[in-house]
Amino acid sequence: MALVRKKKNGFEYGNYYLVIYVGGKQKWISTGTGNREKAAEFEKSYRQGEIPGRLSACEGMTVVDYAKRCLEEEAGSVRPSTRINNDYAVSCLQKYCDAAYGLPVPLVSVDKAFCKRYFVWLTENYSPTTAASRFGFLKAILARAELLGAIPCNPCERIGLENPSLQHLSRMATPLDAGKAGEFLGFCRAHMAGKVWPFWYAYYAWATAVYTGMRRGELLALTVSDVNLKERTLYVRHNLTLLESRQYGVKPVSPSGMRELYINASLDSVLDDLIRRLKPAEEEKRELVTRNNPRKHLFCGENYTPISPHSISMCIEEASDAWTEDGGCSLRFNDARHTCASILYNEQKLSLDTVSSFLGHKDVKTTERYLNKISETAVAKGVITATNHMASAIGFAARKSFVKTQKGIKKDPD
Repeated sequence: MALVRKKKNGFEYGNYYLVIYVGGKQKWISTGTGNREKAAEFEKSYRQGEIPGRLSACEGMTVVDYAKRCLEEEAGSVRPSTRINNDYAVSCLQKYCDAAYGLPVPLVSVDKAFCKRYFVWLTENYSPTTAASRFGFLKAILARAELLGAIPCNPCERIGLENPSLQHLSRMATPLDAGKAGEFLGFCRAHMAGKVWPFWYAYYAWATAVYTGMRRGELLALTVSDVNLKERTLYVRHNLTLLESRQYGVKPVSPSGMRELYINASLDSVLDDLIRRLKPAEEEKRELVTRNNPRKHLFCGENYTPISPHSISMCIEEASDAWTEDGGCSLRFNDARHTCASILYNEQKLSLDTVSSFLGHKDVKTTERYLNKISETAVAKGVITATNHMASAIGFAARKSFVKTQKGIKKDPD
């Protein structure tokens, strides 16, 4: 253990660092000062166990700020590439806190539920490798906080995700066969009358997604102007995404993602219910719709404000948890898209071009990788395919949509 400063051309400069060895590796801890006496006090308190930077509940430091402090202390002992990856991990954690809670999350408030939902959010928004890396970063930060006495225990250790095999299964998609997909929708519909949250939202969101294969942001950006029930056409033109202002906003989708989807009979009834819900009889409610949500999003809360992507994902998760107790399986929102793709290709035997056009993929190679991942998951989880009315309806909609996309996309009338 020693105090050192960085050198350039034989001259020392900058703050003092306390050099220690952990697991045979050298580690530099910044003292935060270039004064030799203050740095010596830092070293003394460290040797006595009075670890600098030890956090208490009364300080109220957020988990993001704590992660940044940890990175600052390790700045001199990590490679530039590692430092860049860690910065990305911090920004990812910040984005999740903004999306899920809308305010800073204190370090002492991070519990098992926070870690579990963060892991689910990562797997829905990032690749398996990136999700595992980002979650591993949070786990390391919380382990350090536990070691320094900032928190009583590491909540990540209680989730059971440290087992590689369990972690792999939790990241895998769950493509249902047509029969199972119908069972889940039937379960939600049977319970939504008595419990709007989560079953009402889970039913309409999952039904729309499984019949259209839409992404979560595309689904939540749907407005009344995107639906033409007379022509049986659904326009996918926008995406709900998190902006730099840390608020959700609607942006146009990419040219490859812009498409027209055919509305079959089953989807027609779902969309018709959603549109009717946005036409309240009371004048006061009608003014509320116009003031808070002029575009009239199909998926909105009780006060007609748009639902966040994280909220709709939690709806699906909670509804599937209840379904699991009734003999079902655990689901995520994106499983509806996987289910749709699986039915189109494996049960309806549609071409890759048709499936790629229906899902809004940039090219056929993306669709090939997508379907290969689904096939591997189906084999691992023992998914059994079965053709029924839902599979036929989805396939019929895909064929109609493929014909429409060749004619071009209509512009947003708004």
